This record gives sequence, C-alpha cells and structure tokens, in this order.
Amino acid sequence: MNRRTDTTKQALVTELLSLSGTVTLLYAAKDEQHNHAIVLGEFLCNIAKEGFRMIRAMVGDLTKVEGIEYICNAANGIGPMGGGVAAAIRRAGGRVIEEEAIRVCQAQDPKPGDLYVTGAGSLPFRGVIHLVTMKQPAGATSYDIVRACLERLVAYCREHGIKKAALPALGTGVGRLDKENVARLFVEVLGPVEDVEFVVVDIDQAFIDFVQQRQ
Repeated sequence: MNRRTDTTKQALVTELLSLSGTVTLLYAAKDEQHNHAIVLGEFLCNIAKEGFRMIRAMVGDLTKVEGIEYICNAANGIGPMGGGVAAAIRRAGGRVIEEEAIRVCQAQDPKPGDLYVTGAGSLPFRGVIHLVTMKQPAGATSYDIVRACLERLVAYCREHGIKKAALPALGTGVGRLDKENVARLFVEVLGPVEDVEFVVVDIDQAFIDFVQQRQ
C-alpha cells in the first residue's frame, strides 16, 4: 500500500476555525478518487451560528446586566435624564451621571446621531455611552438617527477597544418609532459585527422578540 492510498483512507479531516463568526466544518474522506463529503448537517451549522452570534437580546433591567463593560442610554442632546431608560440609569447609578451628562452636553453640544460618554456612578460598569436619539427631551427622532447612533456606537467601541456593550431599544418610547423597524436596524447594523458583543436589554418583550426573530 503506497503513501497515496494511506492518505486517501484517512477517516476524518477536522478543520477548526476561530470564533470570528466562522462555522466549524468537518469533512470526511470518501474514497481513493479524493472526493470529500461534508458530514456536518444543517442543524449543527445552526448550533454553531447561535454560539458565535455577536448580538444577543433579552428582556430585563439594563442596569443589572452582568459581564458588560459599558451600558448605553437612549439620550437627548442636552443631558437631563428625566424619563424612560435614562431615568432608570440615573436612579440606579446616582444623580452624578446626570450632572456629568449636562456638563458634557454643554461642552460638546452633541447632535442627534452623535454619542457622548460619562461615568457610571455607582453602577459596576466602566461608563455610560449616551446615544443621542433627539436633541430635546421627548423630542422628535427618526430611523436615520437611530441608524447613525448604532453606527457611531460600533465605531466608538472599536476605537476604544470595547468588547461588550449593552443597549436598550432606541426611539421606540417617546420617539414613537415602529418597534419592528427599529429591531431590523439593530440586526442590520450590529449583527454583522464580529469584534464586539452587543447585548440588547429592554423591558419591552415585543421589541426583544422582534430582534430575536430578525436574526
């Protein structure tokens, strides 16, 4: 038996790929003609895809999520944190977050689609990333603004080496944007990102369902 025959009769060749979103593939040597058959079925590919997903969605309290470096606030561009997610962050982390947010906004004058960053007060995070979905509290927003916020978030995380960030729904409260359309934007912008893990955390079951269904 020559070396070629020995090679062609190997039982399995396994290639392990990294966690960069690639699915592990297993190949089996079929016969002496060097034909190879993929022995990994569709359901195993789906399991692998779930395991490597870089965006997760869950119903819960954003201020209590674990294993996260930064949380995001659905913010206005002047700083007060009077309602919704912003108020929950202020209550959990202290008014010091709001006070810093006002100072930063006075200095930077962020526009809708921008972001700014403050400390996290007493919360166990490195900081709070404020995504400016509207200039004034309870003001107008749009899908384009939400997309800009998400794209800016991805860029900021990459620029600063942030690997895990949690964020709530954007623009679906006082902004009155359609939840399903916003969920689609989340998946379109955040889903393909392979170097940052995003966790969508919101008390709105319907929004979380839309995000999960879109993946």
